[in-house]
Amino acid sequence: KVFDMSAGAERIWRAAGEAILAATLLVFLFAYLNLARWHVRYMHVTLAWLAVLAALVALALFDPAVASGIARLSLAGVAFVGFGLVIYLSTHGFDRAVLLIPTWFLLVAWTAAAGMTVLGFITNDIAAPALLGGLVLIVMLIGFTVMQHAFAGGISHGIVSDVERRALALTGAGDMIWDWDVSADRVFTSAETEHLLGLKRGALEGPAARWLDVLHPLDRDRFRASLDSVLEQRRGRLVQDFRLRTVDGNYIWLSLKARPLVGSDGEVVRLVGTLTDRDIVKRAIAEGKGPDCKVKDCMSDEPVHLNADDTLTEAENVMMQGHIRRLVIIDDAKKPIGVLSATAIIQHEPDLNRMKEVLSKISERISQERTVEELAGTTCCG
Repeated sequence: KVFDMSAGAERIWRAAGEAILAATLLVFLFAYLNLARWHVRYMHVTLAWLAVLAALVALALFDPAVASGIARLSLAGVAFVGFGLVIYLSTHGFDRAVLLIPTWFLLVAWTAAAGMTVLGFITNDIAAPALLGGLVLIVMLIGFTVMQHAFAGGISHGIVSDVERRALALTGAGDMIWDWDVSADRVFTSAETEHLLGLKRGALEGPAARWLDVLHPLDRDRFRASLDSVLEQRRGRLVQDFRLRTVDGNYIWLSLKARPLVGSDGEVVRLVGTLTDRDIVKRAIAEGKGPDCKVKDCMSDEPVHLNADDTLTEAENVMMQGHIRRLVIIDDAKKPIGVLSATAIIQHEPDLNRMKEVLSKISERISQERTVEELAGTTCCG
């Protein structure tokens, strides 16, 4: 014995240890397979199960025999139910579950052998040492799996020239940033997305499953399947149109274009792209308007314009006052000769502070606390 303790104390420690072992395996299975990504009820079941196991640790102080018996049943449940879940996810193309099959199969075999030993079906003298060695092997296999993902090198963020100007150009183009940190299961999107829907800032930031609440019911399965497909294939490009619900109950069409970023361990660590407002185009199609639809049916009635001889400073002031991103340019005969966008101004504006001011005025939806460096870091990941 490593520690000299009485028989009663040993029973208490054994019962508490069995409950803790079951809880550890349950937490590992839940975290490793990302069971809470799409189904919140999995988290509720896991928390309830952990609460029962925590109560068993307390019960071990008063009745070690009962606590030990329930903990062993719980351990068997984690092993067999977990193995069934691993097989189910493996057949649906979930790579992490496939890698977990050997370890969990060994756990099922060990649990069955331990149960037969406790019930008296196995009475060999080497049963106890064999079970101890098998448990050590299981812990080592789980440890190797955890270390593989915990210490795998992250992606290298390439430093591109003029990154701030690229970030500002993306903002000036009117596209909204969409960035899913897969490992942390946290989605970031530009403030314009939430403003477009009439939501508070941060309402769409968090787990990817939160987006299912605002997606149209007919788009949810397709959205979820597309993300899972990209994670499994680890390559390609995601292009998908879907509808998001506004605060007044209506839906608007957005187009998501994103690419996966793969870490050195071969797993997708981020999915980064942009969101584009496609509501006008989709509504025109829904109304039966084809490619021959006249532009006047969709254009603004009174477009803001400037003369070709006006300066960029004057154009910036007009954009800031009207909160618009594009201006029609006319000549002396009042004939349109082109369109000036905020992106074009950014490319020719030498003053970085001036560019910040122009963009913040054009789109007041962007939080003033978000700096250009934060936007640049997000764009750099794309």
